Amino acid sequence: MLKREELLKLFETAGAIRHGHFELSRGCTAERYVQCALVLQYPRFAEKLGQALAALFSDSKIEAVVSPAMGGLIIGQEVARALPEPKSPPSGGTPALFVERSSPAA
Repeated sequence: MLKREELLKLFETAGAIRHGHFELSRGCTAERYVQCALVLQYPRFAEKLGQALAALFSDSKIEAVVSPAMGGLIIGQEVARALPEPKSPPSGGTPALFVERSSPAA
């Protein structure tokens, strides 16, 4: 499990923690912003983050990891890779699936 300091170091090394004045999508402002895509572009960092997230579910039986398309693909893949091998075939590991936002009906 990554310690808080190790986690912050990964994000800082990747330049993923931004300082300034940010207007967030929900309407409020922040002095700091974390751009996860900047840390996930490095495979070794993504692997470590996936392992840390998977460790949070070590007592659970996970059948699949589902993540949102685009922003969640990389971390979903890494979490699935880090989970224990499922008992039943196929033995390619835990499936990593993604979902896309549907368009409103016309």
